[in-house]
Amino acid sequence: MIHKYLSENDYNYLFNYIKYQAKQYKYSPLDKDEIISAGLFGVVRGLKTFNKKYNTNIKTYLRYRINGEIKDTIRFITKSRNAFSKPEFVYNKKIIDNISVNYNYDETVFINEIKQLFSMFNDRDKYLLDMLYTKDFTMEIIAKELNITEPRVSQIHSKCMKTIKEVLIERGSND
Repeated sequence: MIHKYLSENDYNYLFNYIKYQAKQYKYSPLDKDEIISAGLFGVVRGLKTFNKKYNTNIKTYLRYRINGEIKDTIRFITKSRNAFSKPEFVYNKKIIDNISVNYNYDETVFINEIKQLFSMFNDRDKYLLDMLYTKDFTMEIIAKELNITEPRVSQIHSKCMKTIKEVLIERGSND
């Protein structure tokens, strides 16, 4: 038994339920991974607050907690995105150092290329890069601000850097 009220089969059932919910929210502003993460937070918080004296089935209780956490996260992200100022690319040597690929054109062209690439990211990704490189926030603070996990911040950052790197290499090889 993994938890005093849940068996391994119960955890499998709950995880499958979370994956099902992620499919239901495919048009939400969150990625599938973020919805799954929010659902898992719902399980963790539900296990902390569950009280057996109310004679409730724990799986039923956790399903409500999963749905509530997903909806709360979507509301928070939607509200936060509307409140965020639209970040714009600001030249910062750190972002260029992080890409670490050799390019054969001058710095001005390179900065314009990155500025153009920055505009193709969604608002959340732009905000994350802006907070990381311009405002020097840690991934922990960014995770709290965006209401996602720190590993998810790292995944999004890696995805953005990989995209920038791939496009720059492709454009550089076309010259």
